[in-house]
Amino acid sequence: MIRYRTRGVWIADVFLGEPFHLDATPGVDVVRYNYWPTRPPGEPGQPSHTRVIDLTRTEEELFSEVQTSSRRAIRLAEKDTLECRIQFPASPELTGAFSDVYDPFARARGLEPADRARLAALAAAGQVEVNQIFDPQATLDDAVLVWHLNVRACRRALMLYSVSQAGADPDRQRRIGRGNRRLHWQEIRSWKSQGLEAYDFGGWYTGSDDRQLLGINRFKEAFGGAVTPTYNSLRPCTLKGSLALRFLSLKRWSRSWLRKAASPDPSAEAES
Repeated sequence: MIRYRTRGVWIADVFLGEPFHLDATPGVDVVRYNYWPTRPPGEPGQPSHTRVIDLTRTEEELFSEVQTSSRRAIRLAEKDTLECRIQFPASPELTGAFSDVYDPFARARGLEPADRARLAALAAAGQVEVNQIFDPQATLDDAVLVWHLNVRACRRALMLYSVSQAGADPDRQRRIGRGNRRLHWQEIRSWKSQGLEAYDFGGWYTGSDDRQLLGINRFKEAFGGAVTPTYNSLRPCTLKGSLALRFLSLKRWSRSWLRKAASPDPSAEAES
């Protein structure tokens, strides 16, 4: 659990079912439940979904569940000169460097930037890791091809953010794709060796219209695992917290309305 302040509001962030008692955390305006395995206290509504890999099985069993094309990509990536860097616990400086890379990527896709206050609090609590695929032969600006930022809690790992380099060179893009798969597999091996019991991919798209999200589903599915119900919710604890959540809801509605107004054809929005 982390506690931090953003825009004057104190937030308690809890992950993956970790023990949490509000009475023992005074001064909190909002509790944010992240990928909670059961419905949080007092929360209505239906769960969302995520994809989870059971790490209690043998490494051979885990690798056999990876789809053939991804196993081939991992083996090819292992022959490259690329290096995996698993960095846990990550420092606040490293999470800041990740945010510097992620934010332009997010802006280009209409996503929220990285929450730097949240990541700094996670780093201070020793709950965050930042992992990379690194090309030692590349220039400094191009050396890190793939970044993953994960959270650990309750003997589980959760993917919170990821970002890969983009480029027009097809050979380089294939290399980055192989490196990304290798990084996922190296993380799985590392977590298993350290006694973690599950890897949560951080979401699963249950619709059928968004081609980009369906592509992300296919990537996750290639590593096996199972689609599992999960809960993400925000619970106000004070009047300030209630007002902040109302403002956030209005802000999200406005952003969604503006996107639809700018792109009334859903297929055109998916192509962008």
